[in-house]
Amino acid sequence: MVRHVLKAVSVEVAKAQRKCHHSRGKHKIAKEERCLAVVEPAGNRKNYCVSCGNEILEVAGEDLDAVRKELNS
Repeated sequence: MVRHVLKAVSVEVAKAQRKCHHSRGKHKIAKEERCLAVVEPAGNRKNYCVSCGNEILEVAGEDLDAVRKELNS
């Protein structure tokens, strides 16, 4: 069985309006809108709108590629 290391990240549908934690003053997550949810080790939940979530996932993908490259070198 392969271990899942990205347990703290998921896509959710907002049941009520949420704030985007990356850009609180500019971005809101509307009810019924998809968002990226990240649960931090301390149990805190952070929500990100689609735009900010995609930026976060892009950086995470680059980080994973770097780890994969280092592992295989």
